[in-house]
Amino acid sequence: MLSGKKVVLQALEREDLVWLYKWQNDDQIMRLARSFPDHLVSKEALAAGLEKELKGEDTGRRVFIIEEKSNGKPVGWTTLRTRGYTRRMTDADVGLAPGERRAWKKGYGSETVQLLLKEFFEQLNLHRAACGRSPGTLRV
Repeated sequence: MLSGKKVVLQALEREDLVWLYKWQNDDQIMRLARSFPDHLVSKEALAAGLEKELKGEDTGRRVFIIEEKSNGKPVGWTTLRTRGYTRRMTDADVGLAPGERRAWKKGYGSETVQLLLKEFFEQLNLHRAACGRSPGTLRV
């Protein structure tokens, strides 16, 4: 768990499937998360991906649920992807997805990125982090 003043980043749990299904089938949220609306995704496909995540099968990818610290309610999700060269992780990308519209424009995204950068550099000892964004996505 990574904890800030406004948000807590929790590892995915099975019960998060309900939130991921809701958010990943919302074209406006997916446009903000990935610059374009994805195809609709079934609950079964999401559950299969969640099972892989829970088992830790992809050691270069970590997904967190972003929760409001004040009430523990999920407001989005974020992904950390690390890459390594010559048997060592050296850099990472972060993906950020705002889920609940009521939580937009409250600084949760900024704090999430700050928490992940601290994790990158202080805990994972990475040398470079990247996060891209599209115009109009400064909402979280």
